[in-house]
Amino acid sequence: FPDLEKRLTAAGVAVEVCPISNQQLRYLADLRIHPAAGYLNRGVPCVLGNDDPGILGNDGLSYDYWEAVMAWNLDLRAIKQLALNSLLYSAMTDAEKTVAVARWEQSWNRWISRLDDRIGE
Repeated sequence: FPDLEKRLTAAGVAVEVCPISNQQLRYLADLRIHPAAGYLNRGVPCVLGNDDPGILGNDGLSYDYWEAVMAWNLDLRAIKQLALNSLLYSAMTDAEKTVAVARWEQSWNRWISRLDDRIGE
């Protein structure tokens, strides 16, 4: 639905995607054909979620990120944007978002620095 994608993007609305839940509920058998890969490629803002973790038994988002990275061939830039979108499109106030994004960016930069140090060894 290209028109809907344009309207969502223009309105600043992100699409919540729950990869593992979508598989467990049998909405699709193979995550490689999940429409979220196309959304991300077309610049539609997305956030990852883990739908019903208590019921489905998936603890935290790490597994959903792993599945998305592997199935959609995400690079570091896309992973960063997904993580940042979780803050930018949250229900926090603008002031809370500013603080959260600043803290997150510090953590992200430290993590990247540690990766860079390891790669340089």
